[in-house]
Amino acid sequence: MEISRLKAELNQGHVSGTYLITGGDALRREEAVRVLEEALCPDEALRQWCLVKVDAEESSGDQVLDLVSTPPILGERRVVVVKGADRLSGDEALLAHVSDPPGFSTLVLVAESYDRRRKLFQEIQRRGRVLAYEAPAGERDRMQRLEEMARGFGLSLDRAALSALLNRVGGDLPRAEQELAKLAAYVAAGQPVGEDAVAAVVADGPPELDQWAVFQYVDALTEGRSAAALEHLALLLEAGEHPLRVLGMIARQFRLLLAGLAWQGQRPEVLARTLALKSTYPAKKALAQARGWTLEQAASALEACAQCDAQLKRGADGRLALELLTVKLAAIRRAPA
Repeated sequence: MEISRLKAELNQGHVSGTYLITGGDALRREEAVRVLEEALCPDEALRQWCLVKVDAEESSGDQVLDLVSTPPILGERRVVVVKGADRLSGDEALLAHVSDPPGFSTLVLVAESYDRRRKLFQEIQRRGRVLAYEAPAGERDRMQRLEEMARGFGLSLDRAALSALLNRVGGDLPRAEQELAKLAAYVAAGQPVGEDAVAAVVADGPPELDQWAVFQYVDALTEGRSAAALEHLALLLEAGEHPLRVLGMIARQFRLLLAGLAWQGQRPEVLARTLALKSTYPAKKALAQARGWTLEQAASALEACAQCDAQLKRGADGRLALELLTVKLAAIRRAPA
């Protein structure tokens, strides 16, 4: 289902008790989840009370059923989002919800792929909604997808530029999004993007781990996925980054997140201008991530970063200190607001 059609259905009040969002297009999956969250929990002030995000590897079907069977403390509807749903143990417990969902809750299961032979999949097909977003396969489809993504950044790429970008990123759509964000910061607003700009900005080879990797790290923390956050931390360290530089990137992102909390409701362009950011992408991410934190939690996270900085400068083991910091940040995020 196209995202525009999903939005139209939700605007008309057609809401299912269960959604399974699957397919190889990670960006489309994320967009569909965001559309559901914003439509079903429209009041940002109440979202932290009615929206629950769960990592399937750290939960079970029975636990998710308890969550989706509990009315929201505030707001009209509780929304439970389960990432990595294909790895959820005891998922058959959710059959009861799918077959007879309460009017006050919606379950959103998210997975890159899901076995169609599973009873839960078949029941969702009958009584819920399966939203499949497959990654574009052929060159023509990939070019169209890149062109569409570029328009989202306000960019106009000629065919040679699109071809050059495709040659560098292939079918890696999250990387394409990162490279388009860099192009948006590099090219003057309203100017067409040619092959020379792509050659100057887009790396030819594996993507470099920089602020993009730390976005994923903080995303995992924001969504309560501590195991995934530790995996992203390992990637940062294995890329050869010095622990103090990794800590600096983490602290910078939490400072941006704190600014996002202070500027909640503003457009990313306003925040980017205020903070003198070269691109609106970090501002956009900060505003999105801020929805999952309170001012007190963000301030506590920065204090934890400062304590970790002191430990590293006293000679503490870098990997261990950052892993302990990650566990502490995850605990801060889970703490009651």
